[in-house]
Amino acid sequence: MENNKDWEELEKWNSQNEAKNQFYQSSELKAIKDKKAKNFSKMVNVFSFTIITPIIIAICILAIAIFIFLVVFFHHLKVDTETDILKQLKNQYSQNFVILDEKSIDENEKEYKIYPKDNKNLVFKAVQNGFNQYNDYYEYLKKQILQEYINTYAETNIKYIDDTNISNNYEFYKLRYGIEINNYSEISQAVKDIFECNDYIYKEMCKITNKKNIYFEGYLKLNDWTVLIENNFYNKSLEYFIYNVKYSYIDYLKNNNIKDSSITNEEINNIWKPKELKVYLNNKLIENETATYNLELKEYEINFNTMIKKVNEIEKKYDKYGNLDGFIYNEKEYGLHYNNNELEKNNVPYQCRISILEKITDCKISYDYNNKIIYIIINK
Repeated sequence: MENNKDWEELEKWNSQNEAKNQFYQSSELKAIKDKKAKNFSKMVNVFSFTIITPIIIAICILAIAIFIFLVVFFHHLKVDTETDILKQLKNQYSQNFVILDEKSIDENEKEYKIYPKDNKNLVFKAVQNGFNQYNDYYEYLKKQILQEYINTYAETNIKYIDDTNISNNYEFYKLRYGIEINNYSEISQAVKDIFECNDYIYKEMCKITNKKNIYFEGYLKLNDWTVLIENNFYNKSLEYFIYNVKYSYIDYLKNNNIKDSSITNEEINNIWKPKELKVYLNNKLIENETATYNLELKEYEINFNTMIKKVNEIEKKYDKYGNLDGFIYNEKEYGLHYNNNELEKNNVPYQCRISILEKITDCKISYDYNNKIIYIIINK
């Protein structure tokens, strides 16, 4: 019995001793792990400091460099502003200019008084806003040339007024000139006077600035009606301008239900046609389609592409994409083109004049101007 008791105590002691050993081993292992973790953390901190510090220094250097560049750039921009605006003006108008006066609007804006080097009497305004530059040189140049024209042709009835205009949020000088007439019969002569004046101004401006793309206009006023007559940039005839102005006046009378006893009904019928007509094709209205009046050609035009699709009796041709490419009428083959409004051999323009339609088809055309309708009957 005693031996059994001793044996149990021995096993108990061994068990306790084994637990202590496991505890000590676990503590030592934990201490080793903690030490390794601390060493690793130190290595990471050293590594991070080694890598991040140069990056931060590089970013700071870059920021300083950019700041210095911007300071130098804007200082250079400010110093060279006068030179820049003179260069811009020379590029625009092929002339040398001189700054008469300048004033700052704010940090990035300056206003100048400038004149052409060979024309000190022509002083105009220019505004520099950063890289943008605006001026009213053309208006003052037009005024100077107009004054020369009026002095040369003293019989002209052209008058002018000095006005202003807001452009790009700045106020600039604006020249307005033209003729006021008393009745319709004076239109032809007034248009001729403005046409010739515009032509004189345009040629002089082209000569001085070495530019061709110059647009401006004079006005013609009769009572409450005013029309602008542009310079002849597109080389239209004087008759074209006269017809357009007369048409504009009669159209104004009709739209406002005004009677002018000085115009005969014959004159009105010769000049005026509705600008648009609803289209009835073979007695059916073509929805969302109109015939438009061409003032230069003095006839109506219609979208042939849309119209021909509505004529079941005509055989159509389509390209591989399903687009209308042509048609066959009376055993004759036709194509379509976008080039202009002329018939090119057997190619019909998409914007087709009524006279061309009459030429290539057996059709009947009639007009109802009061109700603004054109009737087109196309026979097979």
